[in-house]
Amino acid sequence: MAALYFLQDKAIKTERDLLSEAQEEKKQFQYVLVALEKLEEQKSVLSRKINLINHLKARQEIAVRTMDELSSNIPGWVWLTETIYEAQEITIKGGALSNNLIADYVYNLENSPHLSNVKIVSINQKTEQSSNPYLEFSLTATYDLPLTIDISEEAKQGEQK
Repeated sequence: MAALYFLQDKAIKTERDLLSEAQEEKKQFQYVLVALEKLEEQKSVLSRKINLINHLKARQEIAVRTMDELSSNIPGWVWLTETIYEAQEITIKGGALSNNLIADYVYNLENSPHLSNVKIVSINQKTEQSSNPYLEFSLTATYDLPLTIDISEEAKQGEQK
């Protein structure tokens, strides 16, 4: 029995020594695990930024075409003060000297191949100090994506690069 006890005790001490060595080794490499976790987090952040840049880059052409459509259809004596583009919905604000000029602008936008659902939101008469009265207007329109632009395909190509 005594011999079995000493053999068992020796085996337990050997296992404890191995465990102690493994724990020391783990402590020595703990900084590597922390550094690896930080690198993984940085990789994730950079990946999200790259995806966002690729998404914006793919949509850049849409912004140029939208602004071209809005500006090329403006009749004389009509000016734009603000345009907001959200999810293909465009809000256009501006001024004009008459209702007919606003109607001409709406007609021009309706005949644009890239715009649809052009609606007048409001028209208000304004008078600035020492100037003639003018009309302030607000319109909404929907930008129709051309068939040649596939945002998801361009984003995928950007991710593969």
